[in-house]
Amino acid sequence: MKAALFADARGMIGELLADPELVVAGANKKPGEKRGGSHAKTMLSLFGEIRVSRDYYYNPQLGCGRYPLDQALGLQNGYAPAVVRLMCRAGARDSYEESSADLLAYAGIDGSAQEINRNGSLQRPL
Repeated sequence: MKAALFADARGMIGELLADPELVVAGANKKPGEKRGGSHAKTMLSLFGEIRVSRDYYYNPQLGCGRYPLDQALGLQNGYAPAVVRLMCRAGARDSYEESSADLLAYAGIDGSAQEINRNGSLQRPL
C-alpha cells in the first residue's frame, strides 16, 4: 500500500513540476544572465526519486549559474528539505554509518554516510 501511495505521490509531484504553466519564483532572467537551456535532475523526496527538468541561467561576468526551481524548492545537493532534515537528525544521534542504515530501514532513504555528513553541514540554523 505504501509503495503504491508513494508512486502516486511521485507521479503527481512530477506532473506538477513539469506543468508549463507553473510559475517559479525567481525564474526571470536577471541582468547579465544567459539562459542555458533546461537540464534534467533527479531529486530525492520523502516519496522517493522524482525526475524534474529545470531552467538554467548563467552569468558569464560572475562565472556562476543558477537553477531557479532548485532554489524555489529549497533543494540541497538534490535532496528535498524534509529529507535533509531527516539526515541531519539521524546524523546528530548516531554515527553517520548507523544513521545511513537507520534512514534506509525506517524511511526508505538510501543516503550514504558521506551524504549525511555533507548535508548536515549545509543545514541552516532555525
